Amino acid sequence: MPVDIDDTEVGDDAVDDSFSGEGQGATVDDLRVPVTVGVFHEHDDPFGAVDEITREHLNEQTLALFGTEGFAGLFITHSIAEAVFMSTRVIVMSPRPGRVIAEFAVPFEYPRSPELRFDPDFALLSGDISKALRGGAG
Repeated sequence: MPVDIDDTEVGDDAVDDSFSGEGQGATVDDLRVPVTVGVFHEHDDPFGAVDEITREHLNEQTLALFGTEGFAGLFITHSIAEAVFMSTRVIVMSPRPGRVIAEFAVPFEYPRSPELRFDPDFALLSGDISKALRGGAG
């Protein structure tokens, strides 16, 4: 079921001065997201503090759980590869006041194999997202 986040904005008062650590929790809490699903999870960079191998393993476990439980979620991450691997859509936000500046559909079918990360289309999409983060065309 769709989660519509068009025109979503996070105001200046939703983020602490460092825009890191617990201040990011406020960005999730303050998003105005109409949800039309039964089970919805929100995660604010849950794997940000682990090494890359562990992160990839946790991504795979999360997707396996998604496959069996069928929940919807908002997954905030600072890793482009993680966003592309985990998501059906990637939303790119601007710096304060946190506006949606780009949206990318992720075309890869579920279940997703770890080898997807080496697919040329995966790399192309990741590059397009990176370009949008740096202010280029999305």
